Amino acid sequence: MPPGATYQETAHQPSFATQFDLDVARAAAPSFDKFCRDVQFLVTGVRERHA
Repeated sequence: MPPGATYQETAHQPSFATQFDLDVARAAAPSFDKFCRDVQFLVTGVRERHA
């Protein structure tokens, strides 16, 4: 966000979401990776092995 700008979710979120790299986020944050694995397990019933 530029200095002094106010974040507006409906206006700004789509462009932020296109820049988000899920693989990079999972590699950089072990807790986020665990969250993703837990959600996948809840949805599929298959536990992903921790890398």
